[in-house]
Amino acid sequence: MSTPLPRLPRRAFATLSLVLATVAAAGAPMAASAASLCSARSAATVPAIVELYTSEGCSSCPPAERWLSAFKGRDDVVALAFHVDYWDGLGWKDRFARPQFTQRQNAT
Repeated sequence: MSTPLPRLPRRAFATLSLVLATVAAAGAPMAASAASLCSARSAATVPAIVELYTSEGCSSCPPAERWLSAFKGRDDVVALAFHVDYWDGLGWKDRFARPQFTQRQNAT
């Protein structure tokens, strides 16, 4: 069971509120100034996303992983490898496998 936090006296709460409001007001012009200096642009082309669902216990996965690694360094492709856990029950536990990756594959 957690211990309740002590309550602040009204005067301390009012002082703290005033200090926080002052700090927030002082920082607002700096934030607005920084925002005006920041800009972002999309590239002319949108990279393709390539997802490989793999496992260390899968005998046909190494060729697919080699194929995926061929995209390394390319600007037009984002290559992602997700280690799934449904092969783990066959005797070789994949140390990179996550149930979330299996769920992601099943959702596609």
